[in-house]
Amino acid sequence: MDTEHHLIVAHEVTNTVVDRTLLSPMARQAKAAMGAERIDVLADQGYFSGEEILACEAIDVTPYVPKPCTSGAKAAGRFGKDDFVFGKDDFVYDTAENLSLPDGRDAHLSLHDCRGGR
Repeated sequence: MDTEHHLIVAHEVTNTVVDRTLLSPMARQAKAAMGAERIDVLADQGYFSGEEILACEAIDVTPYVPKPCTSGAKAAGRFGKDDFVFGKDDFVYDTAENLSLPDGRDAHLSLHDCRGGR
């Protein structure tokens, strides 16, 4: 879709169940339809694929696609990777704001804890 005029510039009907392989082909079609040397494309996380992102960059397309969360931790009631921030200075993973363990303690994990050092 052209963001200035809100026009669909490329489309395709497919029987492909997932969109992961379609980012660069659709970006290529949109770029050709617009006659542009380079374009930026915005897609939902269903289009995320490292190979497709590299393919886009190779044809002068800058993709903006969020990486999907593929961990089953949250579904199992545990903290996911995105709930933690790594503190490079103190080698500690601290949870993002307002997260705590079931017993009320703040959730934080030190690399020493993983190795049995503490």
